[in-house]
Amino acid sequence: MHCGACSASITAEQQKGHVYYRCTKKIGPCTEKYLREEALVIQLRALLDRVSMPIEWADKMLNKLQQEETDQTNSAMAVGLPFEQEIAKLDDKLERLLDAKLEGLITSDEYAGRKEKLIKQKLLASDKLKQSQTQGNRRLEPLKYFLRTCQEAQKVAREGDSLAIRSFLKNVGSNFLLHAQTVTGEPGV
Repeated sequence: MHCGACSASITAEQQKGHVYYRCTKKIGPCTEKYLREEALVIQLRALLDRVSMPIEWADKMLNKLQQEETDQTNSAMAVGLPFEQEIAKLDDKLERLLDAKLEGLITSDEYAGRKEKLIKQKLLASDKLKQSQTQGNRRLEPLKYFLRTCQEAQKVAREGDSLAIRSFLKNVGSNFLLHAQTVTGEPGV
């Protein structure tokens, strides 16, 4: 958190059994007043409430995402089936090529050239198979993270102590200002 008047950092210090937040005045003289931790926590809870989402909503959305992930996994398996079949065919060709080499039907140079070509094709098919299996679910991860963070914001705002609130805000936002004993800033999830 920074001072809204002079942009210096805000510091916490304990005096007379209470924690006070004030400008460090390291940039120069500043007329900003201190703010007690209790008042700061009330403002931070309100800030968290603004970005939180009702737990029931987030649960419903997360369940929908889980269903979509399942559907995508099934779809990816269907998309990957031709690649699996191609890999199986290439394995069969490699086996027949080895048999031809062992029976003396082809030379070592012919064997090496054909084997290299088949292995390259197999690696390409394996890469495409792996890509088809992982591509869809990765795009949902940021949304799941966002929903879980919104759920956590509500929980921290309602139940969290000042340390939990401070820790949560460090993870989701920055550039909070304290000006005229009021905290401003937007958490960015």
